[in-house]
Amino acid sequence: MSSPSRRSGAHFAFVVPWLFIVAPACGGVSDLSPSAEPSSAVHDPRGLLGLAGSPCSGDSQCASDRCSVAGYGSAACGECLVARNVGEPCGAAGVTCGWTASCHDGVCVSSRGWIGASCTLNTKSGSTDCDEELGCKVVDARGEGTCVRRPRLGEPCDDSAVRCKDSVCHDGACIADGPRELGESCAGSYCREGLFCRRSDQTCRRAELPEGARCDDLVGAADCKPGTHCQLAGESTRAPYTMRCFAPVGLGESCDGRECSRGMFCEAPEAKSTRRICQSRRGVSSPCRGSNECLDGLECRAEQCLPACRAPTPQR
Repeated sequence: MSSPSRRSGAHFAFVVPWLFIVAPACGGVSDLSPSAEPSSAVHDPRGLLGLAGSPCSGDSQCASDRCSVAGYGSAACGECLVARNVGEPCGAAGVTCGWTASCHDGVCVSSRGWIGASCTLNTKSGSTDCDEELGCKVVDARGEGTCVRRPRLGEPCDDSAVRCKDSVCHDGACIADGPRELGESCAGSYCREGLFCRRSDQTCRRAELPEGARCDDLVGAADCKPGTHCQLAGESTRAPYTMRCFAPVGLGESCDGRECSRGMFCEAPEAKSTRRICQSRRGVSSPCRGSNECLDGLECRAEQCLPACRAPTPQR
């Protein structure tokens, strides 16, 4: 199914209690037109997500962030839907609205603030009162501001809460996302395979630290050489933490705070056990609680390992 075409014509918005409704008006195209934006989609620079009509087992597998089945509780596969933006038509088979909109009388209507509406930015979570297609331009120290259009590829940006749409902000401009090379900035992006994003200066560096060496940070930065992982050394749960490069552990070995070797997963052997060990991943129809417990090519749906609806990214 192809993505919907853009519709011409300026628009104006009026409010009915909590809904922002977009109606057509005469004149040329306006930057404030909700339907002048492409249909809603998740930013997917690596091309890993399914297009409309592709099989899926949950929203996270679709470029539109909308799958026809609710999640992994269903044994059956669904299909990725087209997610329309505010002001675009909806109601047809395989078509829905973005997460902050709903279908009313055949048109997607926002349940949040639209362009020009007042908003508040939650500095901890980054959430705002604006529609997901917009950002909150903060104007005071309390985090209050106005809902504005998010900048697009090639347009100026300031790396604030108003993120670039389908691109990243770098040196004051929205640029195409993609793997960064050695020495390049990885702020808001990622590095090509074999490199890691160093936290101290947000640049791509070679992943070459040997086993046992101290590594970058608590979130498992990949500055350890291939085949090893940056993990917490010792049992301390208080700062300052010490992180070191460790080789993965094998079948039956303790995996508390460690990575298991390829083809295994970490779990307690018994329900009441507090010690976790590496176990072999499971085959078709085996019971499971997560897809990490299933062999490559399978995923956990309805609490059993079943053939994946969409080919997953290979697991380590």
